[in-house]
Amino acid sequence: MNKFLVQLTLTLVIGTLVQLFLPWWSLVVVAAIIGLFFKYKYDVTSFLAGFVAIGISWFIYAFWLSSGSSTLPEKMGELFGGVSPFTLVLMSAFIGAMAGGLGALTGSMGRKLVA
Repeated sequence: MNKFLVQLTLTLVIGTLVQLFLPWWSLVVVAAIIGLFFKYKYDVTSFLAGFVAIGISWFIYAFWLSSGSSTLPEKMGELFGGVSPFTLVLMSAFIGAMAGGLGALTGSMGRKLVA
């Protein structure tokens, strides 16, 4: 369980920092590289670490952006058929979490493929 928390923390911190300067998909590369270094019996553990880390990162960032005085979240919600701004935040976090989880899973499976 300790490896899981280390992978989660590394992915959260490095992925968040990298996303400040690079495109959104750079988180997948970061999660894959970090997933290479952690060996688990089941690959789903690596997936969960990437999923939770990037999901938290995107949730906090999207919530911070939507809690300002901008009217963009309301307008985007209307565009998607009356979806609330908080639902948009959750959808954004889920999309990022899936990308991070799949990146970590790719790194974990790539380690097994090479080793």
